[in-house]
Amino acid sequence: MEKKEPFVLIGEEAAAVSKMVEKISEEVSLNALGYVINYFEKKEKEEEEERKRRYDKVLHNTELLMNNYRNFKQHILGVTDLEDEIMENWVIDWDDDSKVIDQILKTRARTETVLKHIDNCLEYYRLRCELSDKEEVQRRYKVIKLLYLDERKMSHYDIGKEIGDKNRKAVYRAKKVALVELAALFFGIDGIKLY
Repeated sequence: MEKKEPFVLIGEEAAAVSKMVEKISEEVSLNALGYVINYFEKKEKEEEEERKRRYDKVLHNTELLMNNYRNFKQHILGVTDLEDEIMENWVIDWDDDSKVIDQILKTRARTETVLKHIDNCLEYYRLRCELSDKEEVQRRYKVIKLLYLDERKMSHYDIGKEIGDKNRKAVYRAKKVALVELAALFFGIDGIKLY
């Protein structure tokens, strides 16, 4: 086999090939950099959307908790009555009924724990609002109390009259701000908008 000489460019040909290689390398680098930037921008946008989705869920859950506050209180009272009835009536088929009763009592314990947390947060919120110098901050707790805590349910219009503002929009605004503030109290860092 005959040994071939390596192909060597000299002069202007070498300079032209060198410039072409440099230009191709630059284009490949720019394309790769563009791809990387697009990838990270897309990832950042997806993460922001996920944070927004989680925050919206926290706000939704805060409103659900408040909408069901009266029901939770009734549930606790109702299960207590059920426990008393069970203790009085020892004639129970413990095989099937005990599973149901255990589940009811576990649900009661979880509900009671959540309610204690909510009540503590609401008490702190009440104090914070009442101690504020601003009327709109004081109004927020009043709206929450009238909407969710008092036994008597009231319409937004009636609440507006009760707090001295017949404009229902004021009630909706106070409710919205209060729920955002309560979300932070109920759920900690997950209740804060971080984007």
